[in-house]
Amino acid sequence: RRMCLRLIRAGHTVSVYNRDQSKTASIAAEGAQVANSVTGACLGADIAISMLRDDKASQAVWNQETLIELSQSASGLTIVEMSTLSKDWTLKLSQAVKGVGLNFIAAPVVGSLLPAENGKLIILA
Repeated sequence: RRMCLRLIRAGHTVSVYNRDQSKTASIAAEGAQVANSVTGACLGADIAISMLRDDKASQAVWNQETLIELSQSASGLTIVEMSTLSKDWTLKLSQAVKGVGLNFIAAPVVGSLLPAENGKLIILA
């Protein structure tokens, strides 16, 4: 949420998806477009930033069906995975993303709520 708000306030168009749609209301109120799916959030985008809790959440979002849909509707998309994930899952995800012809950058962040609000997260890309 905080990263999205920073992007919106910097003038970027932001489309969001959350498996729990109730968590998108505050971001929508700030100007984000809310999508009903990962693919919907990525349509027309050059970059998709993913910030999820863990491997399990990432696996639920970045499943093979979604990656295939994205490859067919969002060619040239770069997925920037900023979640804290295991090395094994990050490598598998990278291979799966590249396997459908999309781009992948592993870029976890260091910091918490206040650094995110202030645009001071450290990105390890």
